Amino acid sequence: MQIVGAVLFAIFLWWVSTGAIIVMYRKEPWTYDASVGAYTVVAAASMAVLILLRNTSELWAIYVSFSAGTLVWGWNLACYYTGYITGPKDPQPRHNLSDAERFRHAMIRSAHHEWVSVLLVATSAGLAWGASNIAGFGCIILFYTLHMLAKLSIYFGVANFSGAWLPAHLQYITAYFGPRRFHWFSVCAIGIGVIGTIWSIAGIQSSTVDSQTITYAFWCLICAAAVLELVVLLIPESQLHRFLAFLTHLSGAANTKML
Repeated sequence: MQIVGAVLFAIFLWWVSTGAIIVMYRKEPWTYDASVGAYTVVAAASMAVLILLRNTSELWAIYVSFSAGTLVWGWNLACYYTGYITGPKDPQPRHNLSDAERFRHAMIRSAHHEWVSVLLVATSAGLAWGASNIAGFGCIILFYTLHMLAKLSIYFGVANFSGAWLPAHLQYITAYFGPRRFHWFSVCAIGIGVIGTIWSIAGIQSSTVDSQTITYAFWCLICAAAVLELVVLLIPESQLHRFLAFLTHLSGAANTKML
């Protein structure tokens, strides 16, 4: 029952934080200063919480640390999507770039964001060393790893990703996306995500204390959600819509029979 509660908590936190970031970068640009400023204060406080609780392994501390780690990583993404931490300005790219040009331009335009991400991961790894509560530090490292796998998959090319949801000031990065296709790297990325999920499940089963069990449950959800995202990227949009319509039809039929 504790595992179910942890998973539901993580889903809720992920849903709320993702929704908040989307709402933030879809607002008018003049609102970004206040939003990012407030989020920066929250992220700094969250990092302080992670440090203060790194040697506290009570169950409540695991929940708080995981929440703090999620908020820290969310701040990093929010700063990128609002355009505050991206990279040096680069000429507007053409849409017929070679693979090498796409990679070079993508790295230039996101260089500052990538360095901040690496700094967060390195800091998390250093602080987690020898700590008894690594739930939040571990989630930052997992978020970064799985986020990079998704970004590289999109760079090499996936069947279902258009970038239409991106804000206007980030639409230029669609020039760096690979063609809509099936690429072997996506299979490798899914495999890494599956390995992480299985490793987390094994950790849940072998844990002898509740704090470890809940920590692995949080990490398992992150890995499983990443696998689902990567699989969806491989499904052509038309087929995905047909599949969702089929599920809706089955759900409607089941409800009719129950009534």
